[in-house]
Amino acid sequence: MNDLIKKDIQGIKVQDFVLENAQVQLFKNQSDSLYQQSLQNIRLKLNDFKLDSLAQNDTSRVLYSRKIDFSATSYEIMLGDNLHRVKVAQLNLSTTAKSVLVKGIEVFPQNNTLNPQSNTIEAKCDSIRLDNFDFKKAYFQKRFEFQRINLFNPEVKLTQNIQSTPEKVQADSSLMYKLISGYVKGVYASQVAVSKGNVQIMNKTGVLQTGNIESGLSLYLSGFALDENSVKRTDRLFLCQPDRPEFQ
Repeated sequence: MNDLIKKDIQGIKVQDFVLENAQVQLFKNQSDSLYQQSLQNIRLKLNDFKLDSLAQNDTSRVLYSRKIDFSATSYEIMLGDNLHRVKVAQLNLSTTAKSVLVKGIEVFPQNNTLNPQSNTIEAKCDSIRLDNFDFKKAYFQKRFEFQRINLFNPEVKLTQNIQSTPEKVQADSSLMYKLISGYVKGVYASQVAVSKGNVQIMNKTGVLQTGNIESGLSLYLSGFALDENSVKRTDRLFLCQPDRPEFQ
């Protein structure tokens, strides 16, 4: 951002900056008719904002600020596979509290891009609370690290339309990793707690048996990691440390 102003001014300093009732739509290309991300009713508060040549490399700041409080409604984003979209009813984050709260989450394949030869995810979740979020690592390294991820009443439907073959498996072969890799290099949590979840797996490949598996569960994981290295490993159940998942 400093590159945009450095030819005209040396820097910008603002002690307290508040933006209210804003909306944003981001497009991947100028010719696109469908946005990649959209936010409504944005409220942004920045404390000790400083934009200059030194601040852009200051790892003690996030978005050039000492403190950030942010909220928005009706957040939408196209995920990295260009097939699935996420809708969020309410999003709140605070660098002071080191927390993120997300309410009313939906994940679904975009109808006009649905490929019957792709595996898909449909999901809903009442809320997700992310505790002790390392905002600085997320901002500078694109690696999202939490002490605890709490998922409340998630419902997930996985539809397997194609069979994976060993020779086609690559480092990013995990469907979950493909969904986030366009924006995030990794997601990590010391603990993951799933309360009153439901998982449905639909097999349409015709291999072994075509059918449907559905189960309710509560789950506790530790040592969760989803990144370019964890998707290669075969000793991690649910992407957590070996021998660490607990079903309730």
